[in-house]
Amino acid sequence: MNTREYLTDATKAFFDSLEQSWKASPPKALSATSINEYRENARNFFESTALPAEDAQYECITIPTMDGQHISANVYHSISAKKGRGVLIFYPGGAFIAKLGAHHSPISHIANKTDCCIIVPDCRLAPENKFPTGLHDAFCILNWVYKKGTALYGIDPNKIIVGGDSSGGNFAALTAIYARDNNISLLCQILISPITDLSRSLTSFKKEEQQDILTSPEFVEWAYQHYFPNGFNRKSPQASFN
Repeated sequence: MNTREYLTDATKAFFDSLEQSWKASPPKALSATSINEYRENARNFFESTALPAEDAQYECITIPTMDGQHISANVYHSISAKKGRGVLIFYPGGAFIAKLGAHHSPISHIANKTDCCIIVPDCRLAPENKFPTGLHDAFCILNWVYKKGTALYGIDPNKIIVGGDSSGGNFAALTAIYARDNNISLLCQILISPITDLSRSLTSFKKEEQQDILTSPEFVEWAYQHYFPNGFNRKSPQASFN
């Protein structure tokens, strides 16, 4: 299957342009790229390609974690801000290792078009904080919203949605399982190109990986090596769906 046939003309043109640019000036080999260098390059690239953000009311808050630390999160308020509204906890992707700086635009758009409060957490990144630190941060956000959201933001605890893209989709899916096991009712989950098989033992995705200039097999393996502790079984249901 050629996944490009499902892309819009504008998206195809974007990837064609990107491929031509990278052929003309190939990026540095991953083996010679530091995490900080990758983060800076990735953020510069994605910020330059992001659509302009819409005006949206949002604030930055801090939330306690399981290990006594605090992480930040942006809270976007819908125009109506009515009581009993729903909330979308959106975990942004970045291969578990980077903040891409491209999520403000779509999140601000959603905030302006819905009655939802949207919370975008800044879960800690690997390799400084290897698995399961970032995932546990994701769980903490859900617990905080469930326990504090009604009083602070008028959130209906029966209207909680978790969502995310790429590595954030992995967090969202695993958070949904955590919610089930801890008697937290979710309205639904929204997964955008989620990373589900971190063991890379399934074969169905390999052809798509080879077609995707942004997530080559070499990059995926490089990112997972930074994310997981040495010797961790990537087939573990704590991290993956096989």
